[in-house]
Amino acid sequence: MQQVRIPYTLPWLEGLLRALGRWPVRMARRLNTIVDFFEWSCEGNLIMYVETLLPALGAFVLGLIDFDWDDVARGFLRPFGPAGRKTLVFDPRHPKWKWEIPELGEEIGKRIPGARFFKTSRVWSATRALWVIDGVVQRALYYWLIIDLVSEFLYNWSSGILRQEACATGGIIIEGGFYGDVGSEGDKIIVLGGPSSTVRYVGDPKGVALEGGWIVAQRPVSILYDFKLVPVFPIECRLVYIPYLAHKSGNPVDIGVECASWERDEDQYFFGKIKIKTTDKSAALGVFRIPGPGRYQIRARVTWSTCYTIAQAINRIVIK
Repeated sequence: MQQVRIPYTLPWLEGLLRALGRWPVRMARRLNTIVDFFEWSCEGNLIMYVETLLPALGAFVLGLIDFDWDDVARGFLRPFGPAGRKTLVFDPRHPKWKWEIPELGEEIGKRIPGARFFKTSRVWSATRALWVIDGVVQRALYYWLIIDLVSEFLYNWSSGILRQEACATGGIIIEGGFYGDVGSEGDKIIVLGGPSSTVRYVGDPKGVALEGGWIVAQRPVSILYDFKLVPVFPIECRLVYIPYLAHKSGNPVDIGVECASWERDEDQYFFGKIKIKTTDKSAALGVFRIPGPGRYQIRARVTWSTCYTIAQAINRIVIK
């Protein structure tokens, strides 16, 4: 007898559990990139900072005012009495600031014809205890939302600055390149200076050279990397990888944050509130640090894959 999946599970539970599982990785990525920004020197002007600020600020504001169907339903069904999101931040017993974070979904929901019937019904008021529990859950989720949006704003801004031309000054600059690779799990050596890449030297990068894909350092060196592994075949295959810097001996010297090929803008949702709109989370972006003389390679370790073929898409690597 064929088993039939029961369809009446909580509609948002699966997305909530998935978001909880990925949130520590996303936070590690954000904090790592913010630290990299402060450690990497950019020779930009005020205009560059404003240009990169606006998209990040726009995503932050949209995240604050965004809503989903559950917000509308909550505004429609909540009886008079139990607190809404507004009172989670502003104590109703004390004077409030005139500016308040809007809760558009609930405002729309409570204005839908028929909402007053539920709010004033004596029968429906028996569910008041459930709405008190809902208020506690909403408090925790709202604070989580604020932390997530603030960290995402700082990440979007800092990563946007790191990708600016003003941050690619000095040393050896490698730009562009698309190279095929096998999709199996294991280490992938990132192609440096391949035939479809452009290599240019800005100034005199003393003490560092590029030799056949190896970075030869005679002093401490910093490396700004911006690349990603792209699924190619079969269509819709996926992979997870971790960028890292390896010594000639094979030992890791510096390790980046895990990247998943499917984590693009349209995939980042939680209750319809948290949306990533300005950066590509499937790309590896950060700064590696070479502690001393030696020969080094940039690599990516594929830890999980359903692909037979992948490609290395190089955006920019700066060695100085």
